[in-house]
Amino acid sequence: MVQRRGSRAVGAVVFDPGRIPARRQYDQGAAAQFLAVGDYFLVSQALSLGYTVVTHEEPAPLGKKRIKIPDACNAAGVPWMPPWRMLRDEGARFRL
Repeated sequence: MVQRRGSRAVGAVVFDPGRIPARRQYDQGAAAQFLAVGDYFLVSQALSLGYTVVTHEEPAPLGKKRIKIPDACNAAGVPWMPPWRMLRDEGARFRL
């Protein structure tokens, strides 16, 4: 199953502290929250299907209380970008 392979890789981000530079360990609550909400599914699907994640979150590689989507993406090798960059790259135009 493609989804399972992505899920395992993203799960390794949470449970393998050596995967993220400058981070030794997440709080137990942070890992549980990350695995319980849609962030985990979003990153694992992007990894499995080769997509780029678009998020308003900014990376916080030294934080221990919450696993941010960009940090999980960076550790799993999933590309990510802020929405404004996506809009610019796609050439979105808004006219009044």
